[in-house]
Order: sequence, then C-alpha cells, then structure tokens
Amino acid sequence: MSEQFIKHGYHIATDPSFQNKMYSIPPEMEKQLETLLVKSQKGGKPKMIDHLHQLIEKYPTVPQLKNYLWIAEDIIENLEAGLESFRE
Repeated sequence: MSEQFIKHGYHIATDPSFQNKMYSIPPEMEKQLETLLVKSQKGGKPKMIDHLHQLIEKYPTVPQLKNYLWIAEDIIENLEAGLESFRE
C-alpha cells in the first residue's frame, strides 16, 4: 500500500520505504535496518554499540542508525551516552 495522505502540510505514508528514498539510503544499508532495529531493542551490548558507531561513520545521512544507537544505549541505562547520541 503506497497511498499518501496530506493533512495540515504533512505527508503520511503507508509505505515504509519512503524514508529510504527521502534520505537516499543505499540498498545495502536498507537491507540491514530491520535487523539492526531488532538487535538494538534486545540491549546495547558494547559490540552492538561499537558496530552502530561504525555504521554511523560510514552512513552519516541515515537517521535511523542514530535512533538505533540511542535505543541500544538507553536499554543499558547509559542515559548520558544515549542523550548525546540523540542530540547528534
């Protein structure tokens, strides 16, 4: 379903791939996003957090990665690091 609704100047999309087009997310990163989200939600193991930092350096225009980093850090209650990631 790729319908879009316009209300008050906002576009509401029912197609989750619209963000990939909007941010020009490379196909190789697009395939990893769902897996990264699940792993981030399971807990911010240091290895996962390091991996997300590396991906952010490689793909700085992919906003989801910074969000996943914040999730991973928040789960281990590293709130200061999580807030710093969120601010970026």
